[in-house]
Amino acid sequence: LHWANILHSDPGKNPGVIKNWIQYIKINSKKKGILLARDTRECFTQYLHHTLSRIEKTGEEFSIDVSWMKKIPGRLAGQTLFLKLHTPPGISLKISGAKALPGTRSAEIDFLKLHVLEQTNKIWLKFVRRKNIQSARTDEKRPLIKM
Repeated sequence: LHWANILHSDPGKNPGVIKNWIQYIKINSKKKGILLARDTRECFTQYLHHTLSRIEKTGEEFSIDVSWMKKIPGRLAGQTLFLKLHTPPGISLKISGAKALPGTRSAEIDFLKLHVLEQTNKIWLKFVRRKNIQSARTDEKRPLIKM
């Protein structure tokens, strides 16, 4: 989507055209479960994560190889990644190699926002059953993690 292609030939009508595009993008990103990047750096970081990070599952633990981050200049990519997780009821998440951050935009609420710690090559995510809480469905087949 190129900015010049969405502008109206009559500049006075641009606010309405832009408002409609904003609504269209927001509604469709919510429907498709995607997060729009805040800026170019965030977009590039998430793209590199999607294409270069390697996820492996061992039991109830996932490792995410983020060694590619050391090869990319800091001015081009950030240290924050977003993951879309499905956590069954009664399950909490133990994280090492990264710090969970609160979402700063309403669109980020459905995502796990992780700040990768310095010197980290792998992030570890472990699903842990919370005590005294029973899951309604233990045979859940949905994937627990997506990039």
